[in-house]
Amino acid sequence: MLPRRESCRVIIITPAAKICTGCAYYLDACSLCRKSLHNSDIFMYRGNTPFCSKECRQEQMEMDEAREKKWKSGRSLRKSDAQNSTASKTVRTGTVAVA
Repeated sequence: MLPRRESCRVIIITPAAKICTGCAYYLDACSLCRKSLHNSDIFMYRGNTPFCSKECRQEQMEMDEAREKKWKSGRSLRKSDAQNSTASKTVRTGTVAVA
């Protein structure tokens, strides 16, 4: 295991956890349940997010998937609302003469 570095300044905020990419100790605890990862298997997700078990990793994957579906459905609702609002408008065409 790599030694801890006391002065770490690179922090990336991810949905799962605050990860310090400049230091080795971001692998100290599970990103979901915070269980210690010392002397145990580490299950990684999305490159740099550590988990203590397949179950914790799967739970995070399901939460991310639900969040993405919610974001996509909200986005598609906004699109359909915009299409419906323009489709229901009446447009009159013709010539207007002002004297």
